[in-house]
Parts: sequence; structure tokens; C-alpha cells
Amino acid sequence: MDEKGEIYFAKDLSTPSNPRSVAIQEINLFLEPLKSRGWSSDEKLKELYYQNRLIFKNNRPYEKYYLKESQDNCLSVLDFYSRQGTKDLEKLGLKGLFKTPKPVGLIKYLLLCSTPKDSIILDFFAGSGTTAQAVIEVNRDHYLNWSFYLCQKEEKIKNNPQAISILKNKGYQNTISNIMLLRLEKIIKRSEYEILKTKSILS
Repeated sequence: MDEKGEIYFAKDLSTPSNPRSVAIQEINLFLEPLKSRGWSSDEKLKELYYQNRLIFKNNRPYEKYYLKESQDNCLSVLDFYSRQGTKDLEKLGLKGLFKTPKPVGLIKYLLLCSTPKDSIILDFFAGSGTTAQAVIEVNRDHYLNWSFYLCQKEEKIKNNPQAISILKNKGYQNTISNIMLLRLEKIIKRSEYEILKTKSILS
């Protein structure tokens, strides 16, 4: 919350581009390259600075993104295409792993529109793990601290030889829950997080 009492999120200013350093003497901003992502353009960083919307947490810059802006620009869920979920898996090198994955962007949008700060997200039908990826990316991009629980039966995969082959090559047994675990490993590694603890609860 800012000095006017308006709620905002700290929006990440890294981009899925090549790592680069930043040296903008005009606003005294100097940043080291990130491990696997780039920074927003110098023009964007200067614009945020002069708009008083550049904030720092742990010596890292973020954009001050107001909650009211998110609410004023609500989208229809029809703006999200189901094929985008397939592209999300392709970006992780997991093409063909799941036939009908939900779009990550859709889940992120629904979470940001409806979920309070420091919430616990529960997905009883986790499937390929889209919800987990959405929470991880929102935490990273908006400097939040959401946690999540995923529930998925140890159900064998049927009628998807490509997924069965991918899991076998990765040393996983043929279950939908292992699709989810493989995806989580990929997204956590890409997001530069460390896996501190995992726990499987079986009935």
C-alpha cells in the first residue's frame, strides 16, 4: 500500500530475453545481469522512474502496479485460447505431454483478480500442474508469497503414447501425477527457484 492508501503489487521487470546489464546514469540505475532473463528496456525503466512507479525490494527494481488498474482492465475468459495451454508446455520442452492443458495466462489472470495477498491456492484436480506454474510465476512477477497444494490421483495415462514415452525416458512411472511433477521441475528450474521440500501424501 502506498502513501495514499492505494493497494499495489510489485510487478517484476525482468523479461524472457537474453541477460543484460543496465547502466542509466540519468537516474542513477545500475543493474547486474540476471542468470537467465533480461531486464526491461532502458526507456521503460526511465519512464517508471519519472512516474514515481519504480520501487526496490532486496536491491531489485519492480514496477508499482496498482490493483485498481487490474480491475479496470478486466478481460473476458473468452480472450484466452485453449491452444495457448499447449504452447505453454512446448515452451518447457514438453510438447505432447498433456492433451488439454489449461492456459497459464488464464489461471494467472483469475488468481490476480480474486485472490488476496499471502493466500493458499488449492487445486483438487491438478492435471498437468497449470495452477502450480501460474502461482510460481505470479509470485515471481508480483513479489507475492502465495503457496499451493495440488491433488491428483495416481491415475495411469491412456491413449497418449507420446506422454508415456516422455515419462519413461525421464525415469517416471506412467501416471498423470508424474506429468505434473515433471512440469513442476521444469518451471521451478526456469524460474530460478530452489526446491526446498516436497511431500507426497497417498491414501
